Amino acid sequence: MLLQGDYTTEDINDINAKALMNKSKTNESERKIPSMEGISNIYRISEKSLQRKIKQQVKKYGFSGCFPVNLNHKNISNLRNFPHKVSWKADGLRYMMLIEGKQKIYLINFHNIFHIQGLQFRQTNDLTQHTIDTLLEGELIIHVNPHTGVDVYQFLIFDAIAIEGRLVTSEIFQRRHEVIETELINTRNFAITKGLLDTKQEPFIVRQKQFWNASPQAVKQLLSNIFLDQVGHDTDGLIFQRNEGPYVSGPTDAVLKFKPGALNAINVKLIKMEKEIKYGLLYVGKIKETESKRPFGDIEITEEMENLHGEIIECSCTETGWVFLRHRPDRNKPNAYYTAVEKWESIVNPVKEFYLFNSAIYK
Repeated sequence: MLLQGDYTTEDINDINAKALMNKSKTNESERKIPSMEGISNIYRISEKSLQRKIKQQVKKYGFSGCFPVNLNHKNISNLRNFPHKVSWKADGLRYMMLIEGKQKIYLINFHNIFHIQGLQFRQTNDLTQHTIDTLLEGELIIHVNPHTGVDVYQFLIFDAIAIEGRLVTSEIFQRRHEVIETELINTRNFAITKGLLDTKQEPFIVRQKQFWNASPQAVKQLLSNIFLDQVGHDTDGLIFQRNEGPYVSGPTDAVLKFKPGALNAINVKLIKMEKEIKYGLLYVGKIKETESKRPFGDIEITEEMENLHGEIIECSCTETGWVFLRHRPDRNKPNAYYTAVEKWESIVNPVKEFYLFNSAIYK
């Protein structure tokens, strides 16, 4: 439930600093990146023929996933011109979830395909039958149990492409969100109460991610210390989802992501150079495959970067140069060139929270 409370101008100006102190620790490596390795009942699919088969099942729906773009001074007008829903931006891993029946549930991204065993969904009209022909979008996060301090994996479903073979991409977001709740989450919870599902065998908890009507008050509350302390996992901003219009595949300004200035970062490939002063070159994707490799920037090698040659790392940039934030073992490629340029614009010319609160929301 969204928290309530009144905010003064002083509170608003202080939100970013407090959020960064509490949730975006000075040592970014402390932020927990979910990893499939070691989670029971999750298996990486390496067989090429099976990979192709699963990818073909996803492609039959004609959608490869939605990719939000960074909120900037050009597209912020979308928030004034169209009604949006807003939610927190979880610092997790995005996956498509393909559900094809009993013991046929998969998590898919550009890098990997995982077979999820022990997880079940049941059909609304017949709880004895397993859900099939369903494609969802969500994110895997690490939730910290507030009572025990134990890490618990959760998968937050935030959108749907198909439910039981029925494409829902032409529906507006609010309707797609309602379908997830009524036909998947509620049905699954009912099956659990009937003793039809054994949640002890499930590798992670399944939840639906909450969204609220985008308003200055909702934005303030989602960035407040009160909410950030209660959400239970690492966050790094907000997601604005256009409420009207169909599901859009690929990069789209129908879904905008906002990060407080210090959290804007670029995923780059580190190539160490051994000189008098140790430094590394930072590479992003090339514009064309035929072009020569040109570094996007350079960075001084610190002790925690010594063994990261050739690895993907997350960096931000300040007035004094590039800053290492953390290693990204979950990624095998840096950001594409145009994505990196877009993120760079958000770093050097960020949208300020105060402007977002006071003038950027549809009324």
